[in-house]
Amino acid sequence: MLSKVEGLTPTNSTKIRYLAGEGNFAALKRKILSQRVIFSMKLIVKVFIVSFSKSRAVCADDVVYVCGKNQHRLLDSIAIEKYGVSGSYYVLDQPTRLFDRKINFKSSFVSISFRYFLILIIYLLAYVVSGNKRSLARFYVEYYNGVSSFFDKYLINTKRLIFFNDQNFEAASLVLAAKRHGKLTAVIQHGVIVAYNYYFPINCDEFWGWGDAGKKHFYSRGLKGKYLVKGRKLKEDHGLSGGYVFPDFYLDSPRLIICPSFYWAELSCFLKLLKKISRYNVDIYFKPHPATKFKFFLFFLVRSSGAEWVSSKDSIQSVAMAFDFLVTKNSSSAVDFLILGKPVFSLFSSHTDTDIFNNCLFTHNDLFHVLEGNKVEFESEKNDRRLKFLESCVGSI
Repeated sequence: MLSKVEGLTPTNSTKIRYLAGEGNFAALKRKILSQRVIFSMKLIVKVFIVSFSKSRAVCADDVVYVCGKNQHRLLDSIAIEKYGVSGSYYVLDQPTRLFDRKINFKSSFVSISFRYFLILIIYLLAYVVSGNKRSLARFYVEYYNGVSSFFDKYLINTKRLIFFNDQNFEAASLVLAAKRHGKLTAVIQHGVIVAYNYYFPINCDEFWGWGDAGKKHFYSRGLKGKYLVKGRKLKEDHGLSGGYVFPDFYLDSPRLIICPSFYWAELSCFLKLLKKISRYNVDIYFKPHPATKFKFFLFFLVRSSGAEWVSSKDSIQSVAMAFDFLVTKNSSSAVDFLILGKPVFSLFSSHTDTDIFNNCLFTHNDLFHVLEGNKVEFESEKNDRRLKFLESCVGSI
């Protein structure tokens, strides 16, 4: 599949398969006019940002592609040299916000001419007006051609490109351009794999996973790439706790933190839960996901519910050290709490027996049982499952 385009000029169908493949080709399935307008406006902003960026040639063997503030946070939290990346690696910064002061139109990503920018806009306008998927496909093809020219001019001497996410069209275009020259590409796991399609299929040649458990999902998709167990290489590495450590509700007020995902349907459930637990002897904090939209509105709702706000910029490793237990759904933030033996409570009241991740979490009902000062049931069994999960899914600690 992927290996057929290495060292060759990819066909237009190959370009579209890479660039439009995110979310099972969701971009090509938008039929309603309002959906097309909103989607096209997002693409226009992205194209405008990269079209007038300043670029320069890269001499490093390893290039790490970073898209947005969340991936910058990920890069800052890991010891990337422990993955075998050369110490003189180069960070290829993909800006995502038009008025980010750190960007200032001096990013090192794609530099495209104004004429090229207009061509891309015309294809998007044709897509909005007609709803014809062919116009959107032409946009992706032309965008790739611009990225490919950028690669030929600035990245031709690199040996390997490393990604945190290779699914979005910007990253996928860079992966395909690298493959055209036979360059190695790899994507680093940055969260718990809770579903078979969480990361997969990948566009890169290699997937650098935390532990062995992800192999099952990776190879079940019939992929030709490699799954390499690299472990979870953090700058702040906690020691593994042998058992759970529950706070004493009678001596002090435990510190509980809620860490949801960025989906507003899920956020509304957590806000309702927040009101229910506010009457207990516990200090409540709320940390939004870095990708959450309309944080200012969420901040108002959280503060009006009596909880304290924790910045999304704070590393989850430092948060795990500072708080006594966590309430989440299936967030990767649970990993650091589990390593420290601090209880993690899921939004759901029950779990399936086949989910190795959810089975080591305590339930929604357990949360209220503990808040009332009672000892949680099945603590020993949960601890065994916790250790099993960390061994298979996170690797050596």
